[in-house]
Amino acid sequence: MHCYDCASNGDTAPAVAVCTHCGAAVCRSCARVGNQTVRHFTGFSSAELALTETRTIACPSCANALATHHAGRYNFAAPTGHVLEAR
Repeated sequence: MHCYDCASNGDTAPAVAVCTHCGAAVCRSCARVGNQTVRHFTGFSSAELALTETRTIACPSCANALATHHAGRYNFAAPTGHVLEAR
């Protein structure tokens, strides 16, 4: 499988992950790895609420949208590879 964003630019880069939000295949340089805060109950009442940080992988489009609109819940590291322009 090839990276969706790279393929739309005429490149063929092998995919290493799938965006957890839209399902697009992403290569190593397009993948945005970040943390997501997940809330869950540890007991039977709302007073027993816990927050856990989990890893999330997103394509550039989803990472930008999530970081903009859910800044308190999603945190993505700066991209390490090439940057594709938003469409």
